[in-house]
Amino acid sequence: MAENKYKAALAAAMSSINEKRTALAGENGMGHSIKTKIATNDGWVCDEADTWVTEFTAKCTPVTTDFDNAWDEVNLAHGEEPDDVDDDDWRATYQQYAGPYHPGMN
Repeated sequence: MAENKYKAALAAAMSSINEKRTALAGENGMGHSIKTKIATNDGWVCDEADTWVTEFTAKCTPVTTDFDNAWDEVNLAHGEEPDDVDDDDWRATYQQYAGPYHPGMN
């Protein structure tokens, strides 16, 4: 028996999705940082600022939902995979294709 490398790649994808979602919408994420700098701490203080923050948040929400949906789909696939597979199974030698435009991925 061999490690299911496809399942490991799915786990890595789940981690990446979560990191990207947090970078956008987490407490210290880009979206939060932008809103904080613009509308608080002596930033832009007026009704227009409040409206801008509300509209910005509304634009981020679908992206956050997409991250959540992607994570759910990958998590479902991950849960259906066994930890170990036969040595001659394609998942025993699976290698993630990074493509030509994904520096840093292996």
